[in-house]
Amino acid sequence: MSKPPEERTEGPSKSAVKTENRWRPICRRAKEGHSQSARCHKRGTMPPLRAWAFVGSCLRGTGVAMFDYADYGETLLKLPAPHFFCISGPGGGDEDKFRERFGKHKVTMLPGWPSTQRLDELLRPHNVSHVYLHKAGGNDGIVARTAVNLVHAVFTGKHPHGDRYARISSFVSNGGHVPVVPYLVRPLPSGKTHRRKALRIAPTTTVLCRYGGYETFDIKFAQLAVVEAVKRRADLEFLFVNTAPFAQHERIRFLPKTSTDAAKADFIRTCDAMLHARSGGETFGLAIAEFAMLGKRVITARVAPSAVHIQELGERAMLFHSYDSLLELLLAFDRNAHLDPEWNGYAKYRPAHVMRIFYDVFLS
Repeated sequence: MSKPPEERTEGPSKSAVKTENRWRPICRRAKEGHSQSARCHKRGTMPPLRAWAFVGSCLRGTGVAMFDYADYGETLLKLPAPHFFCISGPGGGDEDKFRERFGKHKVTMLPGWPSTQRLDELLRPHNVSHVYLHKAGGNDGIVARTAVNLVHAVFTGKHPHGDRYARISSFVSNGGHVPVVPYLVRPLPSGKTHRRKALRIAPTTTVLCRYGGYETFDIKFAQLAVVEAVKRRADLEFLFVNTAPFAQHERIRFLPKTSTDAAKADFIRTCDAMLHARSGGETFGLAIAEFAMLGKRVITARVAPSAVHIQELGERAMLFHSYDSLLELLLAFDRNAHLDPEWNGYAKYRPAHVMRIFYDVFLS
């Protein structure tokens, strides 16, 4: 087994991650209607990782997270590149990014989540010893019988299953002592390039932007506030990437999705702030983190039930809770307002730190 980042002569330091809430893996027994895992591994008896696979959506934040874990798993942990089984979703995912980085032979598209039997059939030709399953979190009965199951829960942590089980955030509901393996925030390329000239936006125009899930800019009063704001403020423009159109106006533009780090960075530098309006909140919020780490403020809803981003943003968060409060923020937004250059939000989500946690929880 490869060592986690930083030079080590022994296994990962216990101080690398808080362990008081660590959930120890289930030892599943064969029961009627329940498949039995190939092995039950208590901490300290994890077998060597020969080859592994990632199963989950390659779309949006989930796809970014899987790509990043695999990429840094190879470069920082010196693990082999996994085989990806990408669950198809509406609008398609970023499978080409996976193919370009890891090779076409490493990516298999699936129309939906496979059954346990089908999962075993998919894994067997690749001699997979460990399978990482990026799931909603409920016990859907889908586990491999031929490999160690590493289950990562996105929306609920109340149903531990598999051989190792963790949630992506402390804001994900927790039915016991379930550890957190957070998403990591990949540093985007630095520079001064942007898209204002290409988009014919004046240097003095205030530009508010977002990207994320196609249907997740879904707070209706926020959409109405955007429309009203451009009517009242002539120097204001909105750019929405990969967003379901909700208005027609020359200064409310809907742009196609982009996924490369360079393109993301150029887009963010085009903007003065991010506008975030997801009714369900965020269990993590990768896009928000990317904007903030490039020095942008984030206008976001206080009504959101999940608040990792609000906790991490600090002074970079501008909070609204209603149509009136958002409209007031949009009309008064000052693109030249000072931001503390020493802000250190999301520091604990940098790649090396997160990959130590990933190793400790899932692979040690």
